[in-house]
Amino acid sequence: MTKHLIDQITDLLKQANALAETLDNFELSTAEVRVSCTDGTCLVIGDILQNYSDGTTGESSLSQLTTAAAHAADQLGTIKKNIWF
Repeated sequence: MTKHLIDQITDLLKQANALAETLDNFELSTAEVRVSCTDGTCLVIGDILQNYSDGTTGESSLSQLTTAAAHAADQLGTIKKNIWF
């Protein structure tokens, strides 16, 4: 189900970027949604539309899920001691 929702959001972002093509001298349009969760997880969904100087356009989409980073206090357990003497 999550994949389906991400696809729907991506389609909406593409539609938003399509508006840029109607403007004179359009060069670059970026539409992006960022979702931050209370556990530190972040979801970014984006679409980029670019108008090149030769009259062609390029489009790219992204969808990235980043997991929460461990809190500094939780990382203390991974510190190893070096004993020199």
